Amino acid sequence: MANYNEVVSQGTMWTRCYEITVSNPFAGLQKTAKFFEEDVVVLDQKIIPNRRGFLQKVFNPSDVVELRDPQTNQVTGETVTHEQIYSILYSLYMASAIERDEQQA
Repeated sequence: MANYNEVVSQGTMWTRCYEITVSNPFAGLQKTAKFFEEDVVVLDQKIIPNRRGFLQKVFNPSDVVELRDPQTNQVTGETVTHEQIYSILYSLYMASAIERDEQQA
């Protein structure tokens, strides 16, 4: 039996993170980050995403992350700690909340 509209083609596939959620519980529970992944297939200029699950990382203030250039995926030689990442996200939240509040005033 033939496949309906079958096309034989060459393409490209890679895995990417399409969403990140950060859990910042109030009372003593562990802070976590979830990285939701998808495989992306490109066939004849058609993009086909396929969601595949997530990775979870528990926040540990002293853990170190090597920074990578998002365009090349190359390690830059710089590092940050989880504590610094937390501070950056906190600052983004506060700046956004203050901007919202000022627009509502």
